[in-house]
Amino acid sequence: MKKLLLLSLGMALLQGTAALAAPSPYRLLSTTPVPAMPEGDWDQLVADVTANRLYVAAEDGDAMDMFDLTSGALLKSVPASSPHKAVLDKARGHLLFANGKDGTVEVLTADLQPVKTIPVGAKPDTGVLDSAARIFYVSSRDGDANATGSRISAISLDTLEVVRSFQVPALVLKGLAIDTAGKRLFVSMRDKDAIGVVQLDSGAVSTWRPEGLRKSVPLAFDAGSQRLYAGSREPGRLTVIDARSGRTLQSLPATETADSVSFDHEKRILYFSGDTGMSRYQLAADGAARLLETDPALVGKTSLYVGKLHRLYVMRPKKGAQVAALQIFETR
Repeated sequence: MKKLLLLSLGMALLQGTAALAAPSPYRLLSTTPVPAMPEGDWDQLVADVTANRLYVAAEDGDAMDMFDLTSGALLKSVPASSPHKAVLDKARGHLLFANGKDGTVEVLTADLQPVKTIPVGAKPDTGVLDSAARIFYVSSRDGDANATGSRISAISLDTLEVVRSFQVPALVLKGLAIDTAGKRLFVSMRDKDAIGVVQLDSGAVSTWRPEGLRKSVPLAFDAGSQRLYAGSREPGRLTVIDARSGRTLQSLPATETADSVSFDHEKRILYFSGDTGMSRYQLAADGAARLLETDPALVGKTSLYVGKLHRLYVMRPKKGAQVAALQIFETR
């Protein structure tokens, strides 16, 4: 009788634990192997929902890849020298990306045919699109590879020319975010453990050094709460910054080596992807962040959340016998 009672209690505990276990917020829909991608980094993704296309900068694969946004099928791949930030100009049907080896921004058609090459400076990397002003802001060295500072070039989507540039006192610029209403750019100055703030009207550049920020890369800006979210490395942390003063408001655990950030505005969920998994945060109306979990099953520094489809696209890196791949997850 005693053994039966203990067995019943054990079963009840197991059932209770299973009932309390939260379901995963991700459901894997597809995995598309990309065997041509060597070990190394992917960089940026950009989606065209209307055309059902996903473009991926295969940085260490020296290629620009085009996938079917729904199925994940690899449709086309063209040579590209260390591609980094990529943006779409849907009005003219152009894809622009930073060419990390040639010191240029390359302009392609939506079908990956060459249109134009725009010189910007050595080692172009991060960028952000101002679709209203029709400007693509892209970072690079302020000159050749021996330059001691950086610049942010403003490229007109209409003329495909650099129309303005801003000097930034740092060598390694990473994440870029834009405050369109405030007419400001925020940029991660990774080698300075700082955030650069560019006033677009005057061209003035100031530097914030938020407490706890270290080797930051991805940046996200929430205009409603005036909060800036920065991903630090070594250790992985999410730093929440007051975008009016530059003061650190929160520091939370995060995936290590975070490289991409996406914002689900509808549910106010922030996704940070890195080498140790996908960190997911719930944002309150005032911008306060709460870590929901870091899921180690979603490994890949490069990712993109597409809100219209409620899908998360993750570029899995090649590691040993495991080939690189595009993984598509449905979010719940």
